[in-house]
Amino acid sequence: VDIGTYRYRLAANGNGQWSLVGAKAPPAPKPAPQPGPQPGPQPGPQPPQPPQPPQRQPEAPAPQPPAGRELSAAANAAVNTGGVGLASTLWYAESNALSKRLGELRLNP
Repeated sequence: VDIGTYRYRLAANGNGQWSLVGAKAPPAPKPAPQPGPQPGPQPGPQPPQPPQPPQRQPEAPAPQPPAGRELSAAANAAVNTGGVGLASTLWYAESNALSKRLGELRLNP
């Protein structure tokens, strides 16, 4: 998707929501940490434990900022034409200097 200066792509975040992210693929998300080993049963009578509340579902990862900025076609065209004004100015300046020197040569026998 070319919008303005940079290129973007659409990415779903898993909850049915779409967002614009940088044109280059974002880095892979870090894997969730594995739970440690569970302790074995302890000897002796234990009082009944209250039920554990259900664990929360992990939230969807936040959108990644654009990794590498890739210019859109319109932005590349604008950047590439920036030097045209300078090139034409230099051409006219050099032409003017050359015509002055040639004029001096023609006038002096």
